[in-house]
Amino acid sequence: MKNLSRIDFRDRIEAIARARKIFIPHITNNISVAFDIYQEVLAETKRILDLHSKIDGDRMRTMLDDYVRPECPECSTGMMLRPVTTPKGPANVYGYKSCWECVECGFEQYSFKTVAEQIKRLGRKPEIKG
Repeated sequence: MKNLSRIDFRDRIEAIARARKIFIPHITNNISVAFDIYQEVLAETKRILDLHSKIDGDRMRTMLDDYVRPECPECSTGMMLRPVTTPKGPANVYGYKSCWECVECGFEQYSFKTVAEQIKRLGRKPEIKG
């Protein structure tokens, strides 16, 4: 996955918002179709809309390519970190703030630490010089 700068990310989000405002619900109810039309007709810059919902299971995941991630205790695969966005209450009784999860076997390990706090604890992968 390509890493975007804040400026590029903001530009893409604003382009999607403009596409939604102009073409939904007047022309289509599908944001992908609206964005394609926007790109063809109005956009001054070509952007690629690349959604990884099939791979990521429709959940936001933190990309930790530069860090040593913990291994899953059940299958030894590197786990992914995701935020728990549900506030403390009936749906999040203990008030968890993040979750390590294995995309291979489905193991989950919840934590009271935020995603930022978790990342600070991780060690960086050694740089490969070549």
